[in-house]
Formats: sequence, C-alpha cells, structure tokens
Amino acid sequence: MSDTDPTMKFRQKVLTPYGPGLIQGQELETGEVIVSHDPYDPAVSDVVKEGFLTGIWILWRYTADQIAPFR
Repeated sequence: MSDTDPTMKFRQKVLTPYGPGLIQGQELETGEVIVSHDPYDPAVSDVVKEGFLTGIWILWRYTADQIAPFR
C-alpha cells in the first residue's frame, strides 16, 4: 500500500487487533489503512461487531503498525 507499507496490497487478508479482515484502501489525510471485517466471522471482535448496522462488511481504520499479513 504506497506510503504506509509497500508490502501491503489491496484486498490482502490481514490480522488486526480486532480480528482478520481485508485491506480496502488508505485514508489520504491520516495514512490509516482501511480494513473491512466480516461481522459473521467468529474470529472478529465483538467491539467491531457492535458497529454493524446493515450490509455485508464493517470498515475500520488502523495505523500500519496495527496490522500484519494473515498467515
């Protein structure tokens, strides 16, 4: 992903403090990485699931040091 971490790619599966997700982009002003989480995935934290209102995915922002490639 450009400036934040050149090894991170769009739609790459990553681990975050709140569970697994997919990179969706990067916030231009802050550089935070936007990650989507599946609210039906049992590995996703309840903190994230509380933000789920409707739809399919939950978007959450993280700093680059908060995410790691999924292995």
